[in-house]
Amino acid sequence: MTKERISKRILESIALAELQNRRGCENIVAIEIEYVPCCVDGNWRICTVNFGDATTITHPGEAVALVSVKLMQQYNLLTDS
Repeated sequence: MTKERISKRILESIALAELQNRRGCENIVAIEIEYVPCCVDGNWRICTVNFGDATTITHPGEAVALVSVKLMQQYNLLTDS
């Protein structure tokens, strides 16, 4: 399956929406995608998550990992090179 190459901004929007759809993660307010040139599964990772009201978030690390795996199967980060 060929991965779609998309911009950092669009990938961050998609990943944030996916995370917010996970039970207990509705209050995540922002994420940041980082370019990683040597990653086997893709060329990016979710490196920063702003949890907003952290008291209501359950298992954020697991949610980030699951969303990353799902989206890495579909998308690569569009780079200048």
